[in-house]
This record gives sequence, C-alpha cells and structure tokens, in this order.
Amino acid sequence: MKLLSFNLQAAATTRGYQDYWRKAWRQVLPHPDKHAALHAFADVARDFDLVGLQEADRGSLRAGFRNQSETIAQACGFQHVFGQTNREVGWLFSSGNSILTREHGQAKNFPLPGLLVPERAHEQKRTLRTGRGALVVQTMGVRWVNVHLALMPQVRLRQLLHLAEKLGDQDVPTVVFGDFNCTVDSLAVSSFAKTLNLKAVSIGPSFPSWAPKHAIDLVLVSKHLRVLDAQVLPALVSDHLPISAELALR
Repeated sequence: MKLLSFNLQAAATTRGYQDYWRKAWRQVLPHPDKHAALHAFADVARDFDLVGLQEADRGSLRAGFRNQSETIAQACGFQHVFGQTNREVGWLFSSGNSILTREHGQAKNFPLPGLLVPERAHEQKRTLRTGRGALVVQTMGVRWVNVHLALMPQVRLRQLLHLAEKLGDQDVPTVVFGDFNCTVDSLAVSSFAKTLNLKAVSIGPSFPSWAPKHAIDLVLVSKHLRVLDAQVLPALVSDHLPISAELALR
C-alpha cells in the first residue's frame, strides 16, 4: 500500500519566506496558477493507493469555488474523496483535511481542541480560533488517520491526548500521518505514540520546502504493518514537501 501525504497550503505556491507576505493575497483570492498546481500534484499522486491532504481548500473564494481535493481526485482517478473542514470563514476561506482512496471506506471526523477555553468548543462551528482536526478512514484493512496539528506546543499536546482517547483500540492496524507541526521526539508525539503503541517511520526533513530542515510531516504505524520504503518527494506548490511511505500488512 502506497501512501502519499502532503500539506497542500491551498496551492498557494510558496518558494521562499518572502512569499508569505508577497503572495499573502493568494490566501483569500483565486489565481490561475492554483489550478495548474493541483494538476501538477495529481501527476505525482496518481501512482499512490491513498493520498492524505492537509490545508486543502473545500471550495471557497480563494480556490475559485472549486473543491481542491475533488479536483485532484478527478485528475488522477481516485474514486472516493473523504473530507473534513477545519477552518472556515463563510465563502471567503475554507480549509481542511482530505483522504483520497481507490477503494471504498468508512470515514469518521474528529475535530481537535484549539485555543478556546470551553471544553467542547472544538465540536462547534469551525473558525480560525478553533482547533484543526483528524480525519479517519477505514479501508484496505487499515485505519488511516490524517492529522493537522496546531502551532502551539501546549495545544498540540491537548490535541493528541484527545485523539488517543478517540482512537482507543490498539488491535486495529493503524497509520497516523500528516502535518504534526513538531518532530517525533516532541512530548506530544512521543506520548501519543507510546499510548497507542505506534512507531515513527524514518523519513526526513520536509519543511520549509525550499530549504528543508524540520521533519514535521510524519508517519506513525502500528505493529501490524511493515515499512517497505519511505521518502521525502521533490517540491511542488507548498511550503511543505510531500512525504510517502510504502507499507504492507504483516
């Protein structure tokens, strides 16, 4: 089973720190380059069995009212698209996680806690202040968990504690992957991996894409899976590099 994980950054095409302010307008407005960037990514994604996306626009103004995950799926022949909205500001901005598969699956949406104090605030309407999320899809005999975690360490810790409680069952073959915004040796990830008996796959630095120094895009696997190959792929359209892992059930 070949997994591809990528923080798409809504196809904003970031190639340096200066682009964060020089192209900031692309976070709220559409641009023709975004559609071309999605098809460039689809050329890579077509060789995989399952694709997990983070920061994929769900069809707001900045994406030209196109669902970016569905655009990629159609371009490379994925039959099933499972999506989750993490951040939403009306029709101006909509961002979330997606999982594209070739086989049918069952999906669950787990919103994660954010900065808001109320205990169940993360289960309410998604805004820029609420937490991000975890999208879980059961397919090919594996539980695939696509995550995008917060920037602040204390929030990430709360998010992974919450997710560990939600996932629970350790007897299910499980792959947890995505943009963790921290490394495997952080308190949040190491505690989460220990709780669920997961092992980190050695992949390499994936951020920033133009000079990768930080391994914050991760893949964690349960004892039920063997890792045949794992690598960081060349830069595409984001401030992250895509990562891949080839896995097999034991």
